[in-house]
Amino acid sequence: MPFLDFNLSDVGKSNVAYTDEEASHIRHARLHAQGKLIGLNAEIAALELRLQELEGQRQRVKQDITHYDVALVPHKMLPEEILRWIFILCADEIIFVESYYQFMEKLRSTSSSFSSPSSSSSSFRIEDEDDEDNVTIEKLNDKAKEWIKRAKNPQFALINVCRAWRRVAVATPELWAVYVCEIDLFTMQVTKWIFGLTHTLKSLALHLHYSNLTDSLIFPLFTRHRYKKLELYLDSTRVPQLKLIPLNAVSELQELGLDISTGFMDGVVITSLQLTSHRFPLVSELKLTTSCDPPIHITLPYQRLRHLDLSEFPLYLLQCLNILRKSPLLEDVKFYVQHSDHLALVTEKCINTSLQELQVRFINGAESQRMFHCSRFPNLTKLVISAVSDLHWTAETYPLLNHHFNFRRLQTFELGETTSVVDANLLLQQGPFLQSLKLPPKTKLSNETMNGLSTGQLGPRLHTLTACVDLDMEKVFSMVESRWKNSLSPTGDHYGDGTRPTPLRVVCLFSKNRDEMPEKFVRRQRKLEKLGVYVGACDPDDWY
Repeated sequence: MPFLDFNLSDVGKSNVAYTDEEASHIRHARLHAQGKLIGLNAEIAALELRLQELEGQRQRVKQDITHYDVALVPHKMLPEEILRWIFILCADEIIFVESYYQFMEKLRSTSSSFSSPSSSSSSFRIEDEDDEDNVTIEKLNDKAKEWIKRAKNPQFALINVCRAWRRVAVATPELWAVYVCEIDLFTMQVTKWIFGLTHTLKSLALHLHYSNLTDSLIFPLFTRHRYKKLELYLDSTRVPQLKLIPLNAVSELQELGLDISTGFMDGVVITSLQLTSHRFPLVSELKLTTSCDPPIHITLPYQRLRHLDLSEFPLYLLQCLNILRKSPLLEDVKFYVQHSDHLALVTEKCINTSLQELQVRFINGAESQRMFHCSRFPNLTKLVISAVSDLHWTAETYPLLNHHFNFRRLQTFELGETTSVVDANLLLQQGPFLQSLKLPPKTKLSNETMNGLSTGQLGPRLHTLTACVDLDMEKVFSMVESRWKNSLSPTGDHYGDGTRPTPLRVVCLFSKNRDEMPEKFVRRQRKLEKLGVYVGACDPDDWY
């Protein structure tokens, strides 16, 4: 190839042999290119170093922007009360700490699901190290930290966000109110960590079962904290130990719950339950639960008591009335009245002017009449009465309710199954302020009653009416539709104060579900639902 035709851009693209002169020229070009490559590499290295510096600056600036954004986010301006409310909405209701061996079993199952077959022998060796004889306090501490790290409760995430959130979270008793654990060394290590967050933790729910309150693992929980809410689950044989709780621990207590179990024994009687105002001076809310027979002697912290739930704590009628007499501030109460052979003893009148809501379930429905005769509750707004056996209901019951319970003030009335027919017309006439009425299967709803409901002459403020009956659907739908029109009509019927009747919102007076209803009633039902009115079937399983 003539040298004049030689072009470096064509070099290496063919198998043509080059002359010595051309080869020399190529070698010279290669040396020049290699020198240029070295220069470019050096320049790139310098640029990469500069790029790293710029990237570092970029990350720092981004971090600064993130911090600025965090500082300006809306929740930073929220008052602690609002932040605390949000925390409560997000948090789990229960913090359950399993026993050490349950936790280890969970760890093993988790690790084995990710381990290869070849690692199975080592995992077995780890299990062998955790037998009962080799568990030490150091190991329990390590496992407790691991439990806390793995805890899925939002409470534990909240305390790790920032110092401000941690401070609010640990000072919010509701986040830690239901703390459930089986007492053992491991759960106590977790407990110490949780209760070590702050000295202001105010709530505790503890399953003691057969443990003693004076056990070295348990008693410090009552010596180091003042509680505002306390729930204890304990065996009936441990009830006398309640008096061993230091007064300082419950001096600020406002809510108290006791769940007293009997194990596998029947007919267990708690001889005495003494929850005095001296020991619990500020308790305003009390819930007791047990499967024991009624205690022979019972004293409650009557002084500040406002809310009392004994719906799963059987008492004799005489004991219930005695509680009502001695509780000057009681606003609402739930009783479960045990059958008694000593009805003649209940003769003294029981007057309570603070009571607003009363729910009573009797074992023997005959005792309801005794309560109607002896009780005077002039400010009652809610009354719920039921019985395991049917309630005794007579013509005398209506004036008793009106005079002794001031039925004219009542807003909610729910009645369980009765021995005789209940006249809804009489109830509605005597209860002009009723807003919610729930009646048993033996209920009489006459044409006169349905007409009065449709015009608003009966139950003018009623918005919920349910009865375990099976009325004609045409009659029910017509009544509800007429009531709706009368509630909107400026010229319709008015009651006492000149205002229109309220529309019924929930009505259950027949037995057929939507699947069983004729199509014309389904259409009317859906039309009413668009207006915010539900007309449907009553559920017998939901009855007393």
